[in-house]
Amino acid sequence: MPMLPHIPIFPGETILSWADRSAQAQAGHCLPELLRVVGIPQKDVEPVSNVAALARLTDLFGGETSALEASAIFRHDGNMRRFRHEVFKPSMLCRRVTAFCPMCLLDDGSFQHSRVSWQFTSTVCCDRHGIALTTTTVENHFDALVPSVAFPDPVALQELCDAAKPMSPGPLQRYVEDRLDGFAREPLWPDGCRLDQVMGISSCLGNAMRDHATSDLGDACRIGFEALRRGEAGVLKAIDDILCQRGRKARVNTPTRALGRLYDAVRLDEDLSPLRPLVRSFLLDNVPLAAGDEIFGEVVPARRRHDLVTLSAVSGMPKLQVKDVFAGLGLLSADDGRPLNALTFNAIESEAIACELRGSVPANALSAHLGCDTTTAAAILNAGLVERVLGDKIIVNRDADALKRVSLASVHDLLALLFENATTLALVPVQFATLSATSRHAHWQVDRIIRLALSGNLDLYGLVGRTDFDGLLIDERQLLRILEAPPMTAAMSKEDAAKELGVEVQILENIMRVPDESGAPIIRRVVPLTGPLKRRHQVAKPDFEQFRHDHISIHELAEAEGRTIAEMHAALQQRGILPILSNMPVATQIFRRSDI
Repeated sequence: MPMLPHIPIFPGETILSWADRSAQAQAGHCLPELLRVVGIPQKDVEPVSNVAALARLTDLFGGETSALEASAIFRHDGNMRRFRHEVFKPSMLCRRVTAFCPMCLLDDGSFQHSRVSWQFTSTVCCDRHGIALTTTTVENHFDALVPSVAFPDPVALQELCDAAKPMSPGPLQRYVEDRLDGFAREPLWPDGCRLDQVMGISSCLGNAMRDHATSDLGDACRIGFEALRRGEAGVLKAIDDILCQRGRKARVNTPTRALGRLYDAVRLDEDLSPLRPLVRSFLLDNVPLAAGDEIFGEVVPARRRHDLVTLSAVSGMPKLQVKDVFAGLGLLSADDGRPLNALTFNAIESEAIACELRGSVPANALSAHLGCDTTTAAAILNAGLVERVLGDKIIVNRDADALKRVSLASVHDLLALLFENATTLALVPVQFATLSATSRHAHWQVDRIIRLALSGNLDLYGLVGRTDFDGLLIDERQLLRILEAPPMTAAMSKEDAAKELGVEVQILENIMRVPDESGAPIIRRVVPLTGPLKRRHQVAKPDFEQFRHDHISIHELAEAEGRTIAEMHAALQQRGILPILSNMPVATQIFRRSDI
């Protein structure tokens, strides 16, 4: 028969608190003494071993077993604990400290009692009074406060209330309370994990995101749980922040270097296993792991990502230059804020680009590979006589020579083709000069001279034992004969020719510098040997007439179609038709008839 008077349990009160109040009212003893007298082991009460042990307490103190089960924390299989429907590890409960709200105890008056919620490490403040819980060292063998042992006196409680820090419950505390109450405000990613796992994952993420361990469990859990609340996307974003944080200091090319203590904790602690699929997926998609590397003991079958260092090794280029090239290709955003060590690229796409870059040299180093001056090299490159690697894909300023890469194979092919078409010479005859020197003397670009040689209009010679560009020679007199019409060719003055075309003389002179497909001038110059205009450049009339036959002015086009010059210009631009000279005024632009 239970002792009298019967002491009902308060809603949310711990079994220890209720049993201690009952022991004082019914027997005048504190709970530990009474348990020794009646022969109930303390280990069966703290926590409650099973329903049978709870029934023994009701037989002693009164009450119904079913009414006490809602407040009882039971032992569970494998040294686990169970509260209502939730199973968790003892780490969820306060062991080394006792937590309580001094205002709640003052409000209790003579019926002071402990609360179940105070026993959970997730509870850091009182929802009712909006203050942080007070923590004291546990000085007895019980897990929670019992009135006869640990409650401070009213004066001490009032001092604690005055010193209490204002605080409102955070998302993690509310989440744990909701789950313990069997209520869910909204479905969340952690719902499938045990509560102690949610705490552990939150703490692990929070510590890693701060880049240093903290003794403030509540702060670490708060930071980590914010990521958990946002689901898988939030967790992946938090992991990415950790990667970028570590990437500012060193290269992050292994799981441990990338995520530090987070990876080691997830690898070693089974309670953090819910994070493993997300961490593994993140590492595969963001860290340059090679085939054969391991993640949580599983071998990576194939590389998914390259970083700047691995791409530098594949391409043979410095990593900063690789970065600039990939930025020029639009594969890297300039404002994503990621440190260099954390930049990675799709393995298949980036490796193909790196392999293409591997057989290339910078455009500003082309002169050294050809064995010529930089002006000659620039003319050859701009004329397309050597192949530009990724040149049509890179979106950069035209003057960014560091990003203009030239295929080394195309350089070798050009030299081989030129020497193949050259007549071998042991000595350099008079009037013979290198292509670069001839270009300067004749004021005709090198690429046009090369085209003349390749088209068979100009004889090319090669020095014995030379394979570089300046080992190629031509007869300057032959080139001059190609550039200038014979003296007796019908001629007309540049002023008359310019007037007939409706352009200024300077524009006509620029037109005369335009080459045809073979590299020869589209309109040759004539230097009469006799007459008042001797030794003055004039326009070869046959060439000018052929030019008029093959070209048409924008004025003639506008008249033929009944449009204004502005309308005609807009229509031609829309169709992508360009004038033969880019800097011509709109009213004097001339187009190839074959382009119209």
